[in-house]
Amino acid sequence: SGCGVFTSHHEVSDKYAGPAPRSSRVIANFNYRKEEAAIERLVDTILLESRETVYFSCEKRSFKSFDVHLKKETEVTFEYYRTKLQERAPFVLISPILGGSYPFERPMGELLAENGISSALVYRPRRKLRFGTYPSLEVMVRSIVSDRRKVLDTVLSGGAIDEQKVGSFGISMGAITNVPLIGVERRL
Repeated sequence: SGCGVFTSHHEVSDKYAGPAPRSSRVIANFNYRKEEAAIERLVDTILLESRETVYFSCEKRSFKSFDVHLKKETEVTFEYYRTKLQERAPFVLISPILGGSYPFERPMGELLAENGISSALVYRPRRKLRFGTYPSLEVMVRSIVSDRRKVLDTVLSGGAIDEQKVGSFGISMGAITNVPLIGVERRL
């Protein structure tokens, strides 16, 4: 755990049995059915932009998906930083801050990829703060968590990720929305 430069690590006790079972009510609040994701394979996404470096490729991709929380079709966009340093690379799902043009997240995706870790930066929804976009803050968080789970499904389907080494990264609003995400997503 940590904040800024105040980072610490504590060994886990041998007596620790793992996290408590998740409440079925909590899981239901953030659940989605994969068939509702509309897209489950990376190859079926729309490639919007791409660029290559010595260490990684970066692909901006999107797909349309039905959002069960908003009860309408939405577009999910993400940048996939695929490292060239490992075949079955570890993976980090990057959750963005509330505003701006991803000033911390893009350099983090590049840094991870340059060091052998693939990642995906999931874009924040358009017009997220416009009045009436979401009926409540809770629905907004559920929708965002659902989008991130769909991107995780999509990227993991490609076979280039070591599914035993998957994590998430977020600061500010990205960290706030990562809390329920890691609470319901067993792959993280």
